[in-house]
Amino acid sequence: MIRIAPFRGGFYNQRKIRDLAKVVAPPYDVISKEEQEKLYKKSPYNFVRLDLSQEPDSYDVVARTLNEWQAQGILERDETPAIYFLTQRFKLKSGEQKLRTGFFALVELQDLSGGDIRPHEKTLDAPKEDRLKLMLATQAQLSPIFALYAQPKPTINHLLAVAVEGAPPFIEIEQDNGEECRLWRITDAALIQKLQQEMKDQSLLIADGHHRYEATLNYRNHMRNARGQWNGREDFNYILTYFANVHDESVVILPTHRLVRGYAHKPFLELEERCKPISTSNSIPRRLRGKFRF
Repeated sequence: MIRIAPFRGGFYNQRKIRDLAKVVAPPYDVISKEEQEKLYKKSPYNFVRLDLSQEPDSYDVVARTLNEWQAQGILERDETPAIYFLTQRFKLKSGEQKLRTGFFALVELQDLSGGDIRPHEKTLDAPKEDRLKLMLATQAQLSPIFALYAQPKPTINHLLAVAVEGAPPFIEIEQDNGEECRLWRITDAALIQKLQQEMKDQSLLIADGHHRYEATLNYRNHMRNARGQWNGREDFNYILTYFANVHDESVVILPTHRLVRGYAHKPFLELEERCKPISTSNSIPRRLRGKFRF
């Protein structure tokens, strides 16, 4: 069973940060050294200074920086728990426009062996240790994972779109590359309960954030051991997640380069034939078959 919950999000204070495009940053694990430098120069409050600090003793520095920004009112936390509805407009290299819709909520952590939250990547110890140290230093989850659910009839996206129809977003950002993000708060208790019901029988596939997920599992286990007593409702039993419907035509998977080592050289057509048996639907875990289309 999938359990989602609203949360009190932390956001930049727009009375102090007028241009939000200067403080947003991509996920930490896709930022090159060159891009990190550019983001540092954009603003002394760019989020990269928290999520991918270049300072010595970075974990302590990030913890101090986060506390300072909160004390200065640069970052503010919502008073009321909410689920946050996001629309993201972007353009493919072909020029085709896409508008992806999804939402942010907490999801209860599950061990990855046999649960309803499934990975598709193997992980490395060093990135998991890095994210765990960051959470222990800040006592915060600084960035979400990206999870896919499957709903052929887009009930959830329809409910959220209707709820915000005619209401201005509280955050609207147009980035240098032309991408546009708009975010709304959803605080209506009846609607949140409806979303929880819609999600409870879903299975989730982690599209991005495998290291963050496993690091948060380790953080959960650390906090449980440290406290000795817990009831499952504590914040550390949940992970911040962005949810998108795999049936949404604007959820796209683009090709990427991969280098495979340790195999004898073979002509491309022969290699393609050999790969076909492992790229069929038979390789999809039984519990996910019929729920996600690859």
